[in-house]
Amino acid sequence: MVVDFEEQRLIISLEKAAQDLEKHADEIVIDFSSVRRIGTNGLKRMEALSTSARGHATVVLKDVCVDVYRTLKLLNLNRCFSFVN
Repeated sequence: MVVDFEEQRLIISLEKAAQDLEKHADEIVIDFSSVRRIGTNGLKRMEALSTSARGHATVVLKDVCVDVYRTLKLLNLNRCFSFVN
């Protein structure tokens, strides 16, 4: 069994962001500088986060690496988020 601690941290961060959105936050910034790949669980959380934010909040992804951006783009999730460096 392989445990990917980077993805576990990402999932925890995405869950915290979802909780902040429930508290009526207008904007959430998530730092992706240490994320080099994103797995299925992370993508599911990203999709859920974008659905929660739709219409009332902005989710900003900071310092997303090219490989992660390409993955988000393949799934059309890149349109759900704002990106900053």
